[in-house]
Amino acid sequence: MDLIKKMFPLRNCTYNLTEENISKDKFKVCLEYHIKNCMGPCEGLETEVSYNEKIEQIKNILKGNFAEVKAYIQRSTGYHSER
Repeated sequence: MDLIKKMFPLRNCTYNLTEENISKDKFKVCLEYHIKNCMGPCEGLETEVSYNEKIEQIKNILKGNFAEVKAYIQRSTGYHSER
């Protein structure tokens, strides 16, 4: 679980993150953002699409679909191994 949290940081707050609330600057990033445990979706620093992709990759790990996770990591980092 620690590795998953490190690779795919997700928020642990209970803010109601609607587009309206984010655009009105109702929230500020917290300590979790500053220690890199969260990417700041509360201030729009992380998109909903990006956040949901991370959730999908965590589901893939739990299901044992490691090839999909590897492909996601390669796409997101630009790294492509020769194997």
